[in-house]
Amino acid sequence: MSKVILMEDPASKELKKIQDNSVSCEAIARVRVEVDKLSHKVVAVEGAVKRGTRVEDREFVLLTELFMIQLLTLDSIEAEGEARTQRRKEVSKYI
Repeated sequence: MSKVILMEDPASKELKKIQDNSVSCEAIARVRVEVDKLSHKVVAVEGAVKRGTRVEDREFVLLTELFMIQLLTLDSIEAEGEARTQRRKEVSKYI
């Protein structure tokens, strides 16, 4: 007639929270890298337009879609604490 009581270790719960936060921050950083690459393409297109070079509409559509994909990726990242704040800053920067 023994009883077994299972208790969660608070240290392991905190460790999991830290690991999840780390994964979220890494995912946000990957999105930031991709957005930086896309912004270089935008600068190149902008320079071409300023020089008077004709740029096809599909170039604008493609860049818009690629930015939207990154925004959706950023939106899908589950984040808590500092990572959540960082994600909000990134989203507001690109909207």
